[in-house]
Amino acid sequence: MQPAVKQFMADLDLTVGMGKDRYNLGGKAAMKRGQVVRMNLTFMGFIEVGIIEFTPDYILVVNRMGKEYTKAPYDSMEELRKNNINFSRIEELAWQNLYAENGRAAAEDMDKMLEQLINSNMKNGKQVTIDISVGAPDTKRQFETYTTVKSSYTEVPAQVLMARLMSFAK
Repeated sequence: MQPAVKQFMADLDLTVGMGKDRYNLGGKAAMKRGQVVRMNLTFMGFIEVGIIEFTPDYILVVNRMGKEYTKAPYDSMEELRKNNINFSRIEELAWQNLYAENGRAAAEDMDKMLEQLINSNMKNGKQVTIDISVGAPDTKRQFETYTTVKSSYTEVPAQVLMARLMSFAK
């Protein structure tokens, strides 16, 4: 019997919709069992614009363009508490939706969870839709487990960061 895959990295395509507008990002999905689920997001294939990282202890969202971030424990976010979303649930969804041993994965449940997280922090009444697809996984590629945020970045509340990220879409 083959041992279970412990980690992988794969190309990522993400489409974010607001009303009739659609914004396409590329990037990488990277996961290590029990440790991290991360999506690095790029524009035009080489400009890193953001990171969404889930660990057993916190969620980290980094806005590279604005040099700011949010790092919050799961229990500090009301929407996550109300819906029983913790690292175990996110990791389960991610392995089911982002990892496809023989090709591309469509991440429908992961899409919905991220939509819920973002929309719960939107104060302008607009709703965001998300569509994620992931390429063939590379289970041999090594990567840093956790993101280190530069000291020049400013920590901001989740609602502030989400509002700023959505303002880029205008």
